[in-house]
This record gives sequence, C-alpha cells and structure tokens, in this order.
Amino acid sequence: MPFRTIGCLVALLVLPAWPTSAQTSAVRFGRLWDGTRVVIDAVVIVDGDRFRAVGSGDTAVPAGIPVVDLRAYTAVPGLIDVHTH
Repeated sequence: MPFRTIGCLVALLVLPAWPTSAQTSAVRFGRLWDGTRVVIDAVVIVDGDRFRAVGSGDTAVPAGIPVVDLRAYTAVPGLIDVHTH
C-alpha cells in the first residue's frame, strides 16, 4: 500500500492539531480509500514523519499512543492531475 499517497490529506487535516511531543501516533478515519479498495474504520499509524501501517478497528491502535479521531471523514490519496500543459 502506498503510504505516501495518503500523506497529503493527512498532513492538511492533522498537522494543526498534531501532538508535538509524541513520536508515534494513530489517525482514525471513518473510511480510507487506498487507490484500490476502501478500508472501513481505518487507522493510520504515523511514526515521526513516516506512515508505518494502515489497519482497521480498535485492535489496530497500539496501546499508549495518542489518537487523532477523524472518523467523521474519509481519507483519500493525494489527487494529482498529471495531464496539465
């Protein structure tokens, strides 16, 4: 799964509220489209400035890390128009 493609949307939505002291965090979305399928109740694990894993449900959230709850939203990969002149 291309974790970098999710980065643009997550950065735009999360960085203003991102916990600055935590190295590893989880971001929860209601849905996440990865370019091929939809993940329901998606959890994106972010370690520093890297996306480490995508899972689903409560079991995908490691114990003791901060969680940014964006379950009201759907995450999509960055959409880029490569056919511009």
